[in-house]
Amino acid sequence: MNLDPEAGVHGSQGVVWGDGSSRDYKRRRREALCRAVRAIPATMPGDGAAHLMGIFSRQPAPTLEAAPPVPVPVAPPVEGFGFDEFLGDPFAHHLAREGAAGNWRAFHDACEEVDDPYQRYFYAGVLADLESFPQGWFESTAGSQFPLVARGAFLISQAWKARGTGPVETVDPSAWPRFRNLLLDAERDLGHAAALRPGDPGPWARSILTGTGLGAAKPDLLNRFSETRARAADFHPAFAAIISAVSKRWEGSHELMFETAGQIDATVPDGSPGRVAVLRAHFERRLHYAVWERNSDLARSYYRDPAVRADVERATRYSVFSSYFRPDALTPMVWVEFAYALSLTGEAEPGDWRAAAWVFDRLGERGVPAGPWRQRFGSSAEAEYEDRRNLCRQAAASAP
Repeated sequence: MNLDPEAGVHGSQGVVWGDGSSRDYKRRRREALCRAVRAIPATMPGDGAAHLMGIFSRQPAPTLEAAPPVPVPVAPPVEGFGFDEFLGDPFAHHLAREGAAGNWRAFHDACEEVDDPYQRYFYAGVLADLESFPQGWFESTAGSQFPLVARGAFLISQAWKARGTGPVETVDPSAWPRFRNLLLDAERDLGHAAALRPGDPGPWARSILTGTGLGAAKPDLLNRFSETRARAADFHPAFAAIISAVSKRWEGSHELMFETAGQIDATVPDGSPGRVAVLRAHFERRLHYAVWERNSDLARSYYRDPAVRADVERATRYSVFSSYFRPDALTPMVWVEFAYALSLTGEAEPGDWRAAAWVFDRLGERGVPAGPWRQRFGSSAEAEYEDRRNLCRQAAASAP
């Protein structure tokens, strides 16, 4: 398919996430999945009663008819490309610097006053990678929600540092108690945060991460996803998190993962960034081929599969290339997923390279998050990103 982007429950201690126990596991899983995806009608604006088929219908992917109505300016080239998890946000850099110094008074008021849920989620994440949590911040700001969210994010990060990011068999047995206790502490903080600010989707989205690490039952995780969407229907960090949560590497299954992604694709409206779930499902499947199944041939050729390519193209058409797509504070995290996937499907369909070039241009040279590039390529991620970006731009420049 030739893609052309230029062609036209609360308890005394806060929120109770649930213990995940049930004999009716499959029924609860199905009910939770249905709740999670029914928050938005299955109709698309301007398209009458039409709606997207699930990703397994394998209908031909539509051509891209238009780029988003307001193009994002492309930043001029700079010396030495490097990923920036702060997205080029000066306040995020200030937050990281003052947080590392323990000077929480320099940013507390500003963060507590942020209303945009994406920015609250992002700024809490900036503080997640500190070596230590600012001393006295939580104790001195009783009744404030943001310190709870930030400490929850920090504890999640600390849990993963204790565990490591490798497969289960590579984890030091002595790391498991600390990993679990840190995640339980994070759950406590996020539960309090959700109770203090009931409309904030961020604590619920991060609770998907804690629940995943703690081995919560899949219906419980899907319910957390549903609760997130009840507060912000297109909160895309939760869409990426739930796909990982139900994947086989986290004791789910390929079937449940693709079922979840398909339900999302069939339900969210035209222009929804939630279709990043489709891309994350395919990222997880290729990863499983490469790491767990040790099938390098299937991993290498995965994105050349016509059915995979059709899914990526469909997700592109009905999300970032849709005239209904609306950027938010974390949109670069969505764009980078599409740039990655299209640069790979382009090996089979050069038109996808031209589409990827358009996305790379939206990302520009500054404030680009690493996303799937770091996950797959590790220390060579920047070089791989630049090589593929150049390839896609050359394909776009040579197009008739």
